[in-house]
Amino acid sequence: MINKEKIIAMAEEIGVLKNINLVRVFGISRQYAARFLAELVAEGKMLKIGATRNAAYILPAYADRHPEIISNRYVKIFTNQSLEEHKVLDDIERSFAPLKKIAENVKSIFTYAFSEMMNNAIEHSGSDKIKVTVALNGPVLSFVVDDFGIGVFRNIMRQRQLNSELEAIQDLLK
Repeated sequence: MINKEKIIAMAEEIGVLKNINLVRVFGISRQYAARFLAELVAEGKMLKIGATRNAAYILPAYADRHPEIISNRYVKIFTNQSLEEHKVLDDIERSFAPLKKIAENVKSIFTYAFSEMMNNAIEHSGSDKIKVTVALNGPVLSFVVDDFGIGVFRNIMRQRQLNSELEAIQDLLK
């Protein structure tokens, strides 16, 4: 019978755990295995590396002993349909293990700045897709929210029926 303690013991034994390991050892479905693994990640007992079929799961202690296994970048493209910035932030926090190790004040600044930028892209870009990149290189945490929209000045041009981006800039400065 499968349970979380057995999964943790298995991860301690083999290091890097994949969904298929649970399927084979416990004779369960991929979906059932995925549910257990997702719960362990949500509880902070395991870390998820990668996505979909390439996802692997490790214990935090394993990550500490093998930092090379953790990517220092998170990159994902979201469809801008009923997208909410807090859900994107939740995905980053679940999927990007290095974020768990930064100081709380830095994380607070990141959360605020990222949420504002993401909200702006969702609400104002008019873009169908939004690409998010978060990187931790040494002590430097950076992020890019890349929408493929028309831009603020063209948006103002359209809304105010102006003839040039220069007029839009002047209008914005008023």
